[in-house]
Amino acid sequence: MAPRRQIGVPAGDPRPCFGASIAAQSAEELFALYESELRRLADEFTPERIRFTSVNDCCRHGSTPTAGLFAVRVAKLERKYRHSNTSEDRQAWVDALHKKHTDFEANKTQYWTNRISRDHDNPAKLWQSISQLLGRQNSNASPQSAPHTADTFLKYFGDKVQAVRSGTGHAPAPVIRRLTHATLSSLQSCSTNEVRRVVMESPTKSCALDPIPTFLLKECIDILLPFFTVMVNASLRDGSLPVSQKRAIVSPLLKKPSLDPSEMRNYRPVSNLSFVSKVVERVVASQLTRYLQSHDLMPRMQSAYRKYHSTETALLRVLSDICSSR
Repeated sequence: MAPRRQIGVPAGDPRPCFGASIAAQSAEELFALYESELRRLADEFTPERIRFTSVNDCCRHGSTPTAGLFAVRVAKLERKYRHSNTSEDRQAWVDALHKKHTDFEANKTQYWTNRISRDHDNPAKLWQSISQLLGRQNSNASPQSAPHTADTFLKYFGDKVQAVRSGTGHAPAPVIRRLTHATLSSLQSCSTNEVRRVVMESPTKSCALDPIPTFLLKECIDILLPFFTVMVNASLRDGSLPVSQKRAIVSPLLKKPSLDPSEMRNYRPVSNLSFVSKVVERVVASQLTRYLQSHDLMPRMQSAYRKYHSTETALLRVLSDICSSR
């Protein structure tokens, strides 16, 4: 088996790690190298192919063994009954059909029971599971027949942003309390362990802008981690995110499924960012949060976007104020 090599190391290079020239490159160059190398490897080892599958394929590959086997059995019994047209074959087909539906409902109930029990101590995952169980996951999907184009959406959202800017352009400047004893003049470099923790704790969501799927990145993180760390630290050192990571795939989604899809005001733009950009964002947010907390700069009444704070803590505060005012 050929030895593994890291990104940025030419084939046959005797160095165990990438050289100083790689670490000295700008964030723009490192991110470009990261994407080009992973896309090249993905095209080489997993080229895109079109394949048509059937129920029998699913059974052979074990993706849905129970449902697939029952579907095949029911189909065979139905064909047998259609050919013989006897009451015995019809009864066998009906019994198999009832058995398939009964087992499907039992498996479905068991799956959701296990999933909700597993997520009972994680409110975010629990609400996600409940929303999916109630069919809310696809409620925001924009209908394909909506009479809007990408250009009309772009103009509408652009005009909306411009209207907000015009409406707040004459507002007084905010009062900023400046610190003289401590300032956040630069961001600190991250260790490989910290970068690995951020990557593994991030949701396994992928974007079409990613060179490889996020689940595959997590499986190969120990191989990519040295270069990944240098890449993240280069962005922190430069104090900016490369232009390639400032792109997003924006999708207009209905605010509520009951709203009229022909009205553009009923849509909200949702941006899907690359996974690497979100990793850098989480690293910066972690350092910024630590700085704000260590210097007591966080508003005491802020519940959003804070650890151990949520809409529940905000509601408890309002309820406490109501009870105290009596």
